[in-house]
Amino acid sequence: MPIRDWYRSADYLRHEPLLVGLPQRPRLLRDAARPGDRVLDVGCLGGALLEAVAQDCWVVGMDIIPAALRQAAPRGLHPVLADASAGLPFRDHSFDLMHAGEVLEHLFDPLALLRELHRVTRPGGRLIGTVPNVANLADRLRLLLGRAPAVIGPHPDAPAGDHIRVFTTRRLGQLARDAGWRGPAKLKPIVTGGPLPLRLLEARRASWADLIWFEIGRD
Repeated sequence: MPIRDWYRSADYLRHEPLLVGLPQRPRLLRDAARPGDRVLDVGCLGGALLEAVAQDCWVVGMDIIPAALRQAAPRGLHPVLADASAGLPFRDHSFDLMHAGEVLEHLFDPLALLRELHRVTRPGGRLIGTVPNVANLADRLRLLLGRAPAVIGPHPDAPAGDHIRVFTTRRLGQLARDAGWRGPAKLKPIVTGGPLPLRLLEARRASWADLIWFEIGRD
């Protein structure tokens, strides 16, 4: 089954409350956006993540799932039905801020999307988003015990089963540079759960956390 058909047939919108529920993410999104920015949200789902940003910015929400876009429009996003793996249907230098929240790990060629995001971002613009970190502390322990990391599931319907690429802070940085992103970069940890001692440790470094938040500038 083509990947776009799997996403359209799966009840993928059920994941959106989990993404919105992480307490660090709304603050990071608000801090990254500037009033009046032209924003592209790639893989926007139902638009809940950037609903607050859309109050002060012009936000395009792009997704492959028609039902998701029907929910995004009432939240203030301008919906565009498109496949992120097939090139972006926008002119060069169209946006000030790009958001790719947990998108890259779903693509066969994340480098191609990063290049496209660079193309449609204005000089001085920014790329923000998140990727699961395969080197998070809990998964390092699982690998030591001979278990599979939780960021990759055994089949598409399993938790994280549609993750087909894995990232660390170092791999993410290299991929961004290969795509032409040369501006200043900030990586921050997002912790999603686990015992309190583990959460406190993972919160200290992006390279230890469940999710890597990235902010990268375009020169």
